[in-house]
Amino acid sequence: MSDPIWDDPTVTAYILGELPKEEAQVFEARIQEDAELAAVIAEARSVTDRLQAMYTSDAGATLDASRRETITANRVSPRMASDRTDSWRVPLILLATAAALLLLVGAPYLMQQDVTVSSESVNAQSQIEDRTAAEFGDVTLQSPSPTSINSEYKEEMIKMDGADAPFAMDMDMDTEMGMGMGPRTRPLAKNNTEMSQPDSAMKGAATGGMDQISPSGLAEVEVDAMKIAGSPPEQQSSPRRNRGRLFNFDAGQEASTPPRPPSAPLKKSRMQLNAAPTDSEIASPGVTSVQQRQLAIPNMQDVSEQAAQDRDKFQPLTENAFKRVADAPLSTFSADVDTASYSKVREYLLRQRRLPPVDAVRIEELVNYFNYEYLPPTDDAAYPFAAKAEIISCPWNEDHRLARIALKGKTMKPKERPLSNLVFLLDTSGSMNSPNKLPLVKEGMNMLLSQLGENDRVAIVVYAGSAGLVLESTPATKTRKIENALNALAAGGSTNGGQGIDLAYRVARDNFIAGGVNRVILCTDGDFNVGKTGTGPLVRMIEKEAAGNVFLSVLGFGMGNHNDSMLEQISGSGNGNYAFIDTKKEAQKVLVDQANGTLVTIAKDVKLQIEFNPRMVSAYRLIGYENRILAKEDFNDDRKDAGEIGAGHTVTALYELIPAGTQDKAVPPKVDGLKYQTPNRLTDAANQDESLTLKLRYKEPDGNTSKLVEFPVIDNETTFQDADHDARFAAAVASFGMQLRQSKHAGDWSLQDVLNVAEDAKGEDMSGLRTEFVEMVEAANNLKP
Repeated sequence: MSDPIWDDPTVTAYILGELPKEEAQVFEARIQEDAELAAVIAEARSVTDRLQAMYTSDAGATLDASRRETITANRVSPRMASDRTDSWRVPLILLATAAALLLLVGAPYLMQQDVTVSSESVNAQSQIEDRTAAEFGDVTLQSPSPTSINSEYKEEMIKMDGADAPFAMDMDMDTEMGMGMGPRTRPLAKNNTEMSQPDSAMKGAATGGMDQISPSGLAEVEVDAMKIAGSPPEQQSSPRRNRGRLFNFDAGQEASTPPRPPSAPLKKSRMQLNAAPTDSEIASPGVTSVQQRQLAIPNMQDVSEQAAQDRDKFQPLTENAFKRVADAPLSTFSADVDTASYSKVREYLLRQRRLPPVDAVRIEELVNYFNYEYLPPTDDAAYPFAAKAEIISCPWNEDHRLARIALKGKTMKPKERPLSNLVFLLDTSGSMNSPNKLPLVKEGMNMLLSQLGENDRVAIVVYAGSAGLVLESTPATKTRKIENALNALAAGGSTNGGQGIDLAYRVARDNFIAGGVNRVILCTDGDFNVGKTGTGPLVRMIEKEAAGNVFLSVLGFGMGNHNDSMLEQISGSGNGNYAFIDTKKEAQKVLVDQANGTLVTIAKDVKLQIEFNPRMVSAYRLIGYENRILAKEDFNDDRKDAGEIGAGHTVTALYELIPAGTQDKAVPPKVDGLKYQTPNRLTDAANQDESLTLKLRYKEPDGNTSKLVEFPVIDNETTFQDADHDARFAAAVASFGMQLRQSKHAGDWSLQDVLNVAEDAKGEDMSGLRTEFVEMVEAANNLKP
């Protein structure tokens, strides 16, 4: 919080309600224009309101028989008792308010102090509590010993689904002020990595631009800066540091925060604990340093790193098999420009140093991650993309051929981009409290903001336990206002993703631009655990919105409880794309270098259908696209949803072909001859040199009727060595994916063969992405059994 704001006495007077009506109205107008001031006011009000409510509430007394007789003997009249109560209550209210303001003003100084606790302070607090009990009687909180740990409760903490989250005892304000008041409770995030904010904290910053603040946003920023979760046992017992303890209200028992490993440092400054994550922390998000994870604020995690990683959810895939052309001459699938799988594989190999789960590897997303030197359509072209196909020898099986289908969308300069109505839908729930999650989300959205201009508008919706509008639709030129709204967000609470999506679409519809870009950009780890949590209801809701030409882009963040399966499905249903952001570099690629492709759809419901010539091809296998396969009847059905292509996007698909007449054990066995009919005869076209015909259907971004494009493809008997570097590099990436998936069709290539070809086919590699791929192959080669 900014010190100059607190130098203004008007701020304190306004919070305490001491400003005259006219001056208060002028000050409220100032709040509306200053997002930072609004955040300060909302934060101070939240703290003082809770303190006032807490210190003016009646404490339930528990008196034994002897004490009750003693009090009765004193014969205090009801009038005297009332006066005494009132005389204590007013100073308590004033003291609570003053303490809150002092905490807010002094937080920058306090944050610089080292977090150290001595046993003497514990003993001193114990003496104070004893003396207070002696003077005021047994009007004290009855709680079990901190050493009494409910093992069943600890087991419940690490469950990701099922019962409601436990609660955290929040006692530091009470014990520091020596008031002996009861603790207040706040829900603990379901992944137990943080203590969340109460959902009811959706308070407005006066009536300013950020009229509704995130449940986890601005209400408790400085107060939360004081808590040291995950501290050593000796710190947890401190009267100034009791937030690390947990209380199970069902079982009536208290549990200590899991102790820090002996190797972890016992001392870290508040400024360090609350500092923004460094580049290295974002690039390597705490998966190789146990100490770094346990020093994060807050940290209640009681599960191993491996167990957290295994909670990621991937859709199971069954590898495509070879098909006989005589039995299935048509192969139909939906276009795909998603790249999330590649980023996740990179995260496993280069950050976590382990092989990825098989189902995390979607080969088509690995291949389509890279830019290829495909020529875009000319300015006067009839179609919004150019198509190319070629056939070369298959490197991992010399008896087979490899067909490459290539699409390139038309390019677009930033000034040519249509008017844009964007809604940033940001997950601020407890599971996003990690350097590679919410902090990286903020940084990525600020990057995207730098690409927007006077033709663009931005709104911000956040969701945790409930959803809220943080920033109404605002011209992108008001960068300071948008940045302030972004940077003020903090993580906490459960995850009501369905409610957030619903609100975001409502905001997008309210600001709909006919003929423009209307898009919701969802940033989340996909850990939806409140409201609509099932994939089916979300998909149906998003499909309905996509029919109204409001599209959805999904950006995934963070590992450990990432619902990849759900995010991939809803992005496809929303006529959008799905990327996984694991580093600043990846955010730069998706949100800056490919901003037009991410935002602007040039063709929707793009379907491809390949018809093979049985005279030239005996059998075929589509490499990847397992969850994009369509029935042959879907190709002509305009009601059937398919993939989208953004401005400048490339799409690559690879088929492994078995030439006609080749005896190959991979070819499925023939079926018995039919009794009542004979196989279809070959047409005259089959006698030509064409190996296949590529057919495409697509719709205009705001259209409902598809258009058909056809391209015949001839095998020119090109060898793998004579193919261009893009074709060879794409083949190397596909082989890499097959080996990670332990495919039975990987042939006789090894990871070393992939490495050799990838190094040779890198080309100029201005972005360095292909060099990084080589590093991934080397890592996998070292990790393989």
